[in-house]
Amino acid sequence: SILHHTQKNHIHKNPNMSDKSDTTTAQNESEIRARFEEAGQSHVLQYLPSLSSSDRTQLMQQLQSIEVEKLSSFLESALEEQQQQSHDDDDDDEKNKIRPFSKPVGRTSDKNLVSSSRTIGLQSIARGEVAALVLSGGQGTRLGFDGPKGMYNIQMKSGRTLFQLVAERIQRLCHLAAAAAAAAG
Repeated sequence: SILHHTQKNHIHKNPNMSDKSDTTTAQNESEIRARFEEAGQSHVLQYLPSLSSSDRTQLMQQLQSIEVEKLSSFLESALEEQQQQSHDDDDDDEKNKIRPFSKPVGRTSDKNLVSSSRTIGLQSIARGEVAALVLSGGQGTRLGFDGPKGMYNIQMKSGRTLFQLVAERIQRLCHLAAAAAAAAG
């Protein structure tokens, strides 16, 4: 993943981490554990004792950069939206339409890490080091459609299919990467 690539090859120091050592101290681990437990996410640490020292340190550094405290508010907001949409939908056709999330979506990871990961990703795309593979998960028979699910009409005004939307996003990303590379020099 880009996150793994970034952390492995471009060390990012979270401002909350001590610069004295790359190892996670017991105090830091205790603080991280407390944050995740308070947020109801202690299951993330379930296999921590079975990890090697270096894997444990890497995981703790990743966990420290996650703003886990925000997760519950994101979930609550999404559930409220879902509840509101279900009340707004009177007929079955409306209930089955896919709609974008109408509220701002937050992030739970370090902004600097996200920014550097984006830059590395765009550079890799511009250099032709990234490929995209779109897999079709089989026929859409349960949808009552005789064809790949990616070709199913999802009721967009434009009539575009999921495959077309994905292809257009990939194409747009390639243009953004090329523009970023040109601007960088």
